[in-house]
Amino acid sequence: MGRYGQSNAGTVAFDRAVTVGGEFTGNAWGRGADGLGFAYGWLRSSSGFRRDTAADPTLVGFAADGAEQVAELYYRWRVNEQLALTPDLQHVRRAAADRYTKPITAVGLRALYAF
Repeated sequence: MGRYGQSNAGTVAFDRAVTVGGEFTGNAWGRGADGLGFAYGWLRSSSGFRRDTAADPTLVGFAADGAEQVAELYYRWRVNEQLALTPDLQHVRRAAADRYTKPITAVGLRALYAF
């Protein structure tokens, strides 16, 4: 699955975004309600954001340049009919289109309880 977005008006930090991702169901390993998913996103900084932050880096603390990239990997574990737990790993490169920002890796856990 993929998605493309573009802003044609207004003041925005990112004016174009491309995302792709998918999920494998757990049927292959005998757990049909589980899923292994992945996604990747590319967000281009707008020319206005780049221009404004280059002219005055104190606006956000840096001069924006290029694009932010985000990658995600998760596993959805269906514990029972009511509960699903999803450990998640995300990696962000060039956060906020700051070329000097170190990559960020975040680990999370989502829970879904249905009743």
